[in-house]
Amino acid sequence: MGPTLSTNLRELAYAYIRGKLLEGRIPPGSRISSRALAREIGISFIPVREAIAQLAIEGLVDHAAGIGTFATRVGPDDLRELYELREALEIHAVGLAAERIDAEGLAAMSGWNDELRAIAVRRRAHPHRGDDDQDLAAWNNADLELHLALLRAAGNSRLVRAVKDLRILTQVFRAQRQLRPVEDLERACDHHQTLIASLARHDGEAARAILSEHIRFGCQNALASLDIRRSEAG
Repeated sequence: MGPTLSTNLRELAYAYIRGKLLEGRIPPGSRISSRALAREIGISFIPVREAIAQLAIEGLVDHAAGIGTFATRVGPDDLRELYELREALEIHAVGLAAERIDAEGLAAMSGWNDELRAIAVRRRAHPHRGDDDQDLAAWNNADLELHLALLRAAGNSRLVRAVKDLRILTQVFRAQRQLRPVEDLERACDHHQTLIASLARHDGEAARAILSEHIRFGCQNALASLDIRRSEAG
């Protein structure tokens, strides 16, 4: 038996709301109305309410009894903890991947980095092109897929799911409204390229070193974005 209509609508609502969270269109701390979102999507509020319940389980939204539901708000310590956990898991994974990765895995990572590089090149050539939302969504997706390709090469499906959840949480909590400066995009692409080259040589030590640098660089950017957002709110 295939998926029911209610299941499809719940998944539609889940993808829509999570997308808004990832892109910063629902900033941390904002109240979330299932009825308002249902009107936006064009469906009844019940599948939207079910989708919000799933997002609450994943830690992306908080429900306060008698008050309402809000996009999860985090502080600097929360972000640091998420990045520290990601680093511990991904460093373990990259050591396994260095032993096991094949040509297909390397090609997948290179392909996604090519997409990231293309975004950086466009931003370098046209810094005021005016489509930040589209480029930000494309960047987040390609970056996630590149790291998932790395994790899959490690051969541990539970590790893939755990790190994917952590990466989604960090994206949501950053709540970026625009891409980072192009210099940061280019540096991230360079990190990826060095990582891919290390994996191609099956050099686990070099792969762990560059991935650690890359994740800590991301943490610094996330904390800087959080500081900017907090100063704007204040």
